[in-house]
Amino acid sequence: MDKIKNRIAVNVNKCVQQKRKECYEGTSELDSPSIALDEWVYVSEKPKTNQMAEDSDQEGATWLDDLNVDKQCSGVGFSYNQVYKDDGYKHEYHTFEDKCFRIRISDDCFLYGVFDGHCGIRAAEFVSQRLPAEIVLGQLSNVKTDADVQNVLQQAYRTVEKAYFSSLDNLIAERTSLQQDLLESQSLALKAKTAERLRVVDEQLSSGTSALVALILKNQLYVANVGNSRALLCSTESGKLRVSLLNDDHTLENECEVQRLADLGLPIETIRNSKKFGQQLYTRCIGDYSVKGGYRDNEQMSAASSEPVIAEPDLEEPICIDSTCNFLLLMTDGVYRSLVDATDTTHVNADIAGMVASEFTRQSTLNGVSQAVIDRITRKHHDAYALAQPGDPIQAKCSLRDDMTLLIVNFNYRLRTQSLDMTSSAQTSSSSLTQSMASSADDLTPTDTSSSSKQSECCNPFKSQPTQSFLDAYMDSGSESIVDSLKSNASMTGLELDKDGRLEPYVSFEDFHAALAAMTEEERKEFELRLVPKMDCETIMEQPEG
Repeated sequence: MDKIKNRIAVNVNKCVQQKRKECYEGTSELDSPSIALDEWVYVSEKPKTNQMAEDSDQEGATWLDDLNVDKQCSGVGFSYNQVYKDDGYKHEYHTFEDKCFRIRISDDCFLYGVFDGHCGIRAAEFVSQRLPAEIVLGQLSNVKTDADVQNVLQQAYRTVEKAYFSSLDNLIAERTSLQQDLLESQSLALKAKTAERLRVVDEQLSSGTSALVALILKNQLYVANVGNSRALLCSTESGKLRVSLLNDDHTLENECEVQRLADLGLPIETIRNSKKFGQQLYTRCIGDYSVKGGYRDNEQMSAASSEPVIAEPDLEEPICIDSTCNFLLLMTDGVYRSLVDATDTTHVNADIAGMVASEFTRQSTLNGVSQAVIDRITRKHHDAYALAQPGDPIQAKCSLRDDMTLLIVNFNYRLRTQSLDMTSSAQTSSSSLTQSMASSADDLTPTDTSSSSKQSECCNPFKSQPTQSFLDAYMDSGSESIVDSLKSNASMTGLELDKDGRLEPYVSFEDFHAALAAMTEEERKEFELRLVPKMDCETIMEQPEG
């Protein structure tokens, strides 16, 4: 921890002196005031650079690099936004704006987060670096109750929101100056350049982000959320895999959010008929000056009595992580919206959880599971566009998709390398998962009914390592031979083995061998020729060179 604090102290003691370049005809270069960096504040004019990275040999390095990444119990997959073209080509329509972290603070404390930025990466990058600093650097050392932990999370969100807008002071001042210049300028050329610079400044000020954080402290799960990213908890209940949505989407489809906005004086019917609120889909975010301090300049929001878009997080009830909890999913809205657009599914949470469960039986790493699920969704989305007929609404709906990030936290679900029987592990399909949904949580068909009880008994990795499977015992036989290892583990398989460690034959081939022995040499050769697979085409001969 001292190493982290010393490194950050070096960075935060540096002040950034910025000068505006001469960009207007007939004007001189102006010195902008110094920006005093308060502790932990991150300032960056360019979306993909930061002050801390300047002191690192590796571009993009941050103070988070000094924290322990939770590689053992978590994995992440992602995909960049895409616009599809009829000729099959795809391209990005904006820079990648998602961020995430997965931090192992101690043996009983883990912090995970996903952030979905809009109008640039500035806000998402700031918040993804600053928010952990407001949680893990001693703030949890004296907490005693769930309310204390939730208060730390709530205060972290408020502090980061305030710090982010403090970092925008110079841009806000420049915006005011540019607006005045635009009114007073007589030169058309100068007006054009002023308008262009104002557009760039407004775009930078409009950068905001959703923020979904999951904190696991002493086997208690705390979730805080602003925006429309989702947290799903998958657990085993009555022999079935069950997925529960842990947070509400802060969107115009949320009646509580619509009512909150109506209470501020906004027309409720207009709100309900709107697809976007400002430049984003969500009604709460961190950052985005255009819907905060500058909301009166927005026609959609100008009638509100106070800032309509807020950064106050929803704090969900803590959940005890016990042996029935299998895995946790944190995802940006691009993940589930892409699947809904492509398939029109009405149970997208169950579909995604089913994909994750099935990939556990195929992949050997958690990163592999996450990325495989992302790849399956991107393929479904692109196929829906490619297969749609001209004029089909799905073609327009699936013509592009947003950035996608999926973070998986595994509690006790078995990966392929941990499976008891790889050949018999059930491949759970999303369609089979949708048949037993009920109430607020969705029931999923278990991936392996024969081992569901074993999964419940598996130790929580946040307490200790998972129990050894039969495959582990087979491969780690020590000084024993493979035969001895199989014989010693025969009771685990429930199969009868002979002295050589083989299964007793259960099909008799005596008649086959007798018929084979009775054949003449010519009959045997003809029989063997008939067993050779026939090709559907003639043998391809390679043309000799020269």
